[in-house]
Amino acid sequence: MSNDFYKKSTLSKGQFKLVFEEHAEYFFACVEGDSTDSDAVDDYQKTIAEEISKRNYDRVMIKRDVPLTNNSGQHCGVIYKVRGWEIRKIRYAFVDVNPKHLSSYNFALMLVNQYGIEAQVFGDIPSAEKWLLNDRA
Repeated sequence: MSNDFYKKSTLSKGQFKLVFEEHAEYFFACVEGDSTDSDAVDDYQKTIAEEISKRNYDRVMIKRDVPLTNNSGQHCGVIYKVRGWEIRKIRYAFVDVNPKHLSSYNFALMLVNQYGIEAQVFGDIPSAEKWLLNDRA
């Protein structure tokens, strides 16, 4: 990541580590952990959504480095937990570090895109950032 970026906060939440960064053009959240049960997924998604809701970014990148044990509907669930302003005005780039996980996002992306929410999934941060900011070049 660029040296322009700084770490905003770091949280430990149950079995997950959450890191938040405010970049010049977007808000970044990273979740890392060893397992994903429903309560834990709900917990970290709620925390990420609360942090997004506190800020006025129209671009969000969420990096996920956890085993894939949740259902495909939960992958983009953080979008629906964001409060305070219109979710359709935020563009979301999801990054999953395990290439085997990428195809499991298809159903979730189909749903959010159907509702007019801009979201895509990527296997690396540079590709996600390029897409996230492609109309601002």
